[in-house]
Amino acid sequence: MPSRREDFLLEMYRARWDDIARAEDSMWKFIAFYSAILASSTIAFEKGLIIRSGAITLLLLFGFLAILVALNRNLWFVRNLGLVSNLEKEFLNIADYGVLIPHYFKEKERFHNWEIYWLQIAVYFIVNLIILILYIRIPSEPIFWKYIVCAIFIFCTLFSIYYWCKQKRIYNIFIEDAKGRKNILEK
Repeated sequence: MPSRREDFLLEMYRARWDDIARAEDSMWKFIAFYSAILASSTIAFEKGLIIRSGAITLLLLFGFLAILVALNRNLWFVRNLGLVSNLEKEFLNIADYGVLIPHYFKEKERFHNWEIYWLQIAVYFIVNLIILILYIRIPSEPIFWKYIVCAIFIFCTLFSIYYWCKQKRIYNIFIEDAKGRKNILEK
């Protein structure tokens, strides 16, 4: 019969996987939200409700917000995977690695990984860059507004880099503070 501690750990394990699924689901919700912003700012510009530079600024701001959200989701994703890894070490035998689950699951996921969040970050940045380049190339747009939009792009890029470094530091602290069991149970 499982102890209260084992029951707690198993429930915590289930909750971490639920958190991971929720983070992945939220990515698609944000893509839908961003698409709605894209459509509504285009419509608002075409109806004369906002000027072109205002529509471009909105797109850039929400594009950079998407980058920050993806960085944050990546942090929660790798943190939860790290907690799952720690919990698995409480129950699995060393012989289980390579049979039940891959050997590399013994180690925590790196902050920079191949998950969809990094692709999303790259795509949003590229879309923002394309929007900026296309906007700058419009000959009839006043130079003043071009400078303002470029300044917003540069500021948001620098802030995104700062936030990226901050998230990486938070994850490194997590890795140090929640190392998990060193020796997997030998049964």
